[in-house]
Amino acid sequence: MLDKLQDVFSKEYLYCLEAREERGNGDSSRVDISKQFETSLIVYGTSDPGLFIWEPEFVGISKEMEAEIKQMSEEEFEAPIVCTDPHATIKEKQKLVKVRQLDSSIGDSLKRVYGYCCQMTGEHIGAQYGINVVEAHHIRPFTESLDNDTSNIMILSPNYHRIVHKAKPRFNRKTLSFEFPNGLIEKVKLNRHL
Repeated sequence: MLDKLQDVFSKEYLYCLEAREERGNGDSSRVDISKQFETSLIVYGTSDPGLFIWEPEFVGISKEMEAEIKQMSEEEFEAPIVCTDPHATIKEKQKLVKVRQLDSSIGDSLKRVYGYCCQMTGEHIGAQYGINVVEAHHIRPFTESLDNDTSNIMILSPNYHRIVHKAKPRFNRKTLSFEFPNGLIEKVKLNRHL
């Protein structure tokens, strides 16, 4: 859109550049093109850093050109989404919660075995920041199986772990792969214990 606006306002743009060059150093006064030309471009600053509103003013431009520029600005720029939540707060609640009781050192030892890499993607998430971010996933859900043995645990990146819980693929032990409901099959890349 800026290229099209520059085409429309090319004479005005060149005039502004020349006027800047003629001024002395430190002179930041406004260059007024309204007397020289029948068009002008108004630029407004906003409270968002780096966001400006460009508003062309048309006096001598044809109605077709004016309509085209207005259509461009409607298509290419959307108002930023600003939402407020006046009800946001923190509330204390008491409730009875079931807590898994398991030996977390089993998952931790598998994380070390895989060098904190995801078994499915091979990625070491967090390495560039000097941290290790992987999670122990129970192939058969722990809440159903109460199985916390290494044969039921995989080491996954947080993103892949979330995908597995959301998509609920079947794990095929013969092929060591996840079979997703949409037909996608992904094989384990790293295996030292399954």
